[in-house]
Amino acid sequence: MNEPVPVAGMRLATLATGLRYKGRDDLLLMALDEGTTVGGVFTRSTTAGHPVVWDRRILPGGRARAVIVNAGNANVFRGPEGDAAVLMEAETVASALGCAREEVFVASTGVIGDRLPVEGLCARVP
Repeated sequence: MNEPVPVAGMRLATLATGLRYKGRDDLLLMALDEGTTVGGVFTRSTTAGHPVVWDRRILPGGRARAVIVNAGNANVFRGPEGDAAVLMEAETVASALGCAREEVFVASTGVIGDRLPVEGLCARVP
């Protein structure tokens, strides 16, 4: 496997949480340098996933310190539980990096409608 090419201003980590897939990485964390500015384009869907709703809300701040992405579970159509999962991810990463949760962008891809096992995912955040 090729090592990622270093990119100035960010550090990358991937790991296999085992929450959906066995033996392959399913979590990406990008830690961004202080002062990183961001822009974004999102789906126009009225049924956007909980991570998209969170990211839309925090984007006007224009700052980011992290992006966390999980594969295997889209965290869509989960109601308040899905919102709480995004908040837990953002707070976990913010605590690890010493930044505000509103500087942590969250993304999920995978099965729609299943509960995201966020407690196990957050326990694995480096």
